[in-house]
Amino acid sequence: MVFVLGLAAVVLALVASVVTIGAQSSFRGMAIAAVAVSILSVVGVLASQAYYQSIISDAFGVSKDEMGQRPSAITSESGPPAGEASPSANPSEPDAGTANRPFPLGTTASMGPDYEVTVVAVKLDATAEVLAVNRFNGPPEGQYVLVQLQVRYVGVGEGNPWIDLSPTFVGSDARQYDAHECNAVLAQAAMEVPTLENGGKATYQVCMDVPVGATDGARIFVERRLSFSDKARAYWALS
Repeated sequence: MVFVLGLAAVVLALVASVVTIGAQSSFRGMAIAAVAVSILSVVGVLASQAYYQSIISDAFGVSKDEMGQRPSAITSESGPPAGEASPSANPSEPDAGTANRPFPLGTTASMGPDYEVTVVAVKLDATAEVLAVNRFNGPPEGQYVLVQLQVRYVGVGEGNPWIDLSPTFVGSDARQYDAHECNAVLAQAAMEVPTLENGGKATYQVCMDVPVGATDGARIFVERRLSFSDKARAYWALS
């Protein structure tokens, strides 16, 4: 939005410069200055965007292209090569792992260059189980949904799944529910997962507080936090 406003300022400043110069107006100096300032503002926007992108890439160890990379299923040795999605018999069929063609539970998806993620199991009504973990766990507004994830870090540095990855429940009410809406203590809490190095694996749970009746036909997706692209999401069906 700021970039668009900057371009509009450049255009208006150029028009004002042409008009004032042609009319020999005493304001032509101000118009020329407006052109220079508006051009500098556009350059500043582009530079700041590049700078913030480099910070995010350095912090999370992924490039802009990798952030928008479509997750793909990790298959067995008898199937397609690891990291490639199974080919569709119908070219018009959506890619596997997308919202319209989610993976089945238990499928392992490659999430960019750093993680392999599996949604192992989902318990749609886990309220009693979650409340039994800790006596201070309060009742949900709807019902607790408990999701079990398994991750493997395959990057070159180190990773913290609870920071790097964001699982989200998509209800049949067309609303999204993430783990931040569940403040309950879990038996396998994500924050208790240690930092992983290359080849390190972990299994942990996340929960969501979902309205009763919004679980039929629901889906789960996992994405890199701050991915800025829904193409980087991997979806799993719950039935």
